[in-house]
Amino acid sequence: MITFTDNNNKEISIYVANTYLSRLLGLFSSKASKQHGVMISPCNSIHTLFFFKKIDIIFLDKNKKILKTVNSLKPFRLQYCKGAYYALELFSDGYEYDFVLGEYFDV
Repeated sequence: MITFTDNNNKEISIYVANTYLSRLLGLFSSKASKQHGVMISPCNSIHTLFFFKKIDIIFLDKNKKILKTVNSLKPFRLQYCKGAYYALELFSDGYEYDFVLGEYFDV
C-alpha cells in the first residue's frame, strides 16, 4: 500500500497491484475496494467493464511522470496511454487532487 496527501491534507491510500491476479482484478479486488484506489504495474491500458460508477485514471511512465489523466471515466469504456508503465485508478469521489501532466507523482 502507498499513500499520498490530497489538496485538503487528506491521506489517500492506494493498493499496489503488481501480480497477475491483482492486476486482473484491479478495483474489484477486496484489498483495493477498502482503499481509495489501485496502482497497477505494468499497465498501459485499462477498462471499466462491469463498473457501476465513474473512476479517475492517471497514467505514469516508469519514472512516475504523469503522461495522461482521465477524469470521471464512465462504465464500459477503454483507455490506453502509449509509454505508460503505471495506471492509477481512483474512485472519483473522496479526494481533491490536481494531477498536472508532466509532473512527477511522488509516493
